Amino acid sequence: MAPAFNIDAIPLDIDLTDDAALDEFLDFGDIEEQYAVHVADQFDTILVIDGVPVVDEGKKEKLFTVIRKQFGKEGVHVKDQPHGFMMPMDAATGKSKGFVFVDFATPADADKALKHLQYFKFDKSHTFFLNKFADVEKYAAVPDQWDEERALGKAPEYVERGFLRDWLLDAGARDQIAVFNKTAVSVMWGNKANGPDVIHERENWTEGYIAWSPRGSYLASVHRMGIALWGGAAMDRLMRFHHPGVRFLDFSPKESYLVTFSPEPLPMPTNPAQPWAYFARIVGNAKLAVYEAPGMGLLDKKSIPIPGITEFEWMPYTPDEDEAAAKDGAGKKKQQQNKRVQAPPYTIAYFVPQTGPDQPAQLALMSLPNKQVYRSKQVFFGLSAKIHFQSQGDYLLFKVDRTNRSGKASFVSLEVFRLREKDYPADSVEVKEIMVAFGWEPHGNRFAMITTSDVVSADLDLKAVLAGAPGKMTAHIYQVEAAVEKKGASVVPGGVKLVKAMDRKAVNALYWSPKGRYIVFAGLRNLQGVLEFYDVDATAGESNTATVTTSVNGKTVTSTKEVDPVQLLAATEHHGSSDVAWDPTGRYVMSSVTMWAKGMDNGVMLFDVRGTMLYKHSREQLKQALWRPRPPTLLPKHKQAKVRKNIKQYARDFEIEDATASSALSAAELEERRRLFDAWIQFRSRALLAIEAEDEIVTVLDN
Repeated sequence: MAPAFNIDAIPLDIDLTDDAALDEFLDFGDIEEQYAVHVADQFDTILVIDGVPVVDEGKKEKLFTVIRKQFGKEGVHVKDQPHGFMMPMDAATGKSKGFVFVDFATPADADKALKHLQYFKFDKSHTFFLNKFADVEKYAAVPDQWDEERALGKAPEYVERGFLRDWLLDAGARDQIAVFNKTAVSVMWGNKANGPDVIHERENWTEGYIAWSPRGSYLASVHRMGIALWGGAAMDRLMRFHHPGVRFLDFSPKESYLVTFSPEPLPMPTNPAQPWAYFARIVGNAKLAVYEAPGMGLLDKKSIPIPGITEFEWMPYTPDEDEAAAKDGAGKKKQQQNKRVQAPPYTIAYFVPQTGPDQPAQLALMSLPNKQVYRSKQVFFGLSAKIHFQSQGDYLLFKVDRTNRSGKASFVSLEVFRLREKDYPADSVEVKEIMVAFGWEPHGNRFAMITTSDVVSADLDLKAVLAGAPGKMTAHIYQVEAAVEKKGASVVPGGVKLVKAMDRKAVNALYWSPKGRYIVFAGLRNLQGVLEFYDVDATAGESNTATVTTSVNGKTVTSTKEVDPVQLLAATEHHGSSDVAWDPTGRYVMSSVTMWAKGMDNGVMLFDVRGTMLYKHSREQLKQALWRPRPPTLLPKHKQAKVRKNIKQYARDFEIEDATASSALSAAELEERRRLFDAWIQFRSRALLAIEAEDEIVTVLDN
């Protein structure tokens, strides 16, 4: 390392062999600091403990004995008195000042105490704060005036990134679709008719795949050396994250964090940080490791022992929902109801299978950061499970694969927990068939599933059954009902009831509208692309009974009939389709045929909520087609209710706009047809003239 100096300050006539003269201009401080020999600190065995009780002279020794005993529990040794403790006293009051100097036997003991007893709660009123004695002098030397540039270096120049939610300003309230086909990625407007409008298209935009962030602010592209994020009106590259060999990525719900995974190992950071978010993973089917962001340190510096754990899921609920409700006058009543019975905001549901005849499977809910299991249930002969939370965290379902006592017969039990009710009651539903698909209704209390009566055998493996061929499928709609308390009457218990079962269906996948109520049952891949659109709340706002008049022996008989709330809106197909997705507003459904499922006829079809096809768009070698998500609405609940109340007026305005756009489109099409017709007439006239001229030449030659 070269010594630091200002070359312009050295006189031209200086004698370069004169060391004393050169020392006036040369600074060897950086070299001396680098190669300095640091001797052991004579104070490296002393810690300053703040937060100790204030006592008088007569109680000092008793306090020292209690503190020494606590250190001894951690295997930490304090020097014998009179050298072990030194507590400054206030001469005016005769009492201590709330801190004490502790001299440990070795530097290792001091370090161990600092690690294990930092923030130790001595009693209800006193918490220990430990610091090295040498650090006290260092922190005391910190200047009163903070010099950010000196401490952190010069801040990088601010770069304007534009408005990350620019697409939400579209006058037609259209949504965007990202399409990856061949080697190009396109971002386009999902128009209602006449196909999409491409607004951005780039070759080699990604080397792996693409993914939208949960609120649509970023488009992520996967590359060999890491992840790139794109956004803004021009879809500029906003940032890059270096992670060689990255395979998968995932965003946190609020887009604050991005998690990437690669088979190639990376060193784990160890710096502690405040818990802004949690991440978790299972370690060896014996522990659950929970990490705190942004430092990614282990919660309480150790994993949670849960022997046999095989599955876990985070509850999606966050406290922000109640905070938003508190600001909204119309949401205060619901907020009060939720606060009466509400699962802890940071909750993990986990499953432990049965490990012996007297050790049934465990279904449990654990809150963090206190690691308390506040609800559990035992299920006999439970072998495996899948965990499904409802989108708001109101309900939780464990799909448990079980056997009978002999182990010769298998079945599925659905264990449904109602997390907004006292004691979090649970209900069981037994399913004898194989479950193919499952999904909660967003923002609702219903769930749907698809089952098959086919039995897995040597001739028909489980993969073929789940694919839906040649199984006989049944689509089910269930509803979870809360317990009802009535004054002066007994409590009506809640439970899970079957709303409707539809058998003999050629479907193997289901897709709820993000707004609830509407659902699409689909037969993907080898089931030829069947698409069935349903309204599961067709009687909403109306009576669920209808009057039926019949004639019996010449007499008119009037009776009432219950109206089926589940109504089929449309049955159609997109042959060979492999994927189905709702747009974020719940207005449109997009089906697609990707090259991974079929080598030809790749492209997308767009349908409205009632199953009417709007257009078909072909894309050769289609790999992905993704709707761009939307962030949560900023419109308060009472204003949303006002919009719904006046929806008919808004609908008329939209119909006029659609008619105007359609008329303009029709006029443009008509003009294009006229242009083509005129071109055809001109071509035909020239062709006829050429033929007549050729005939005259032939006639002359013949003569």
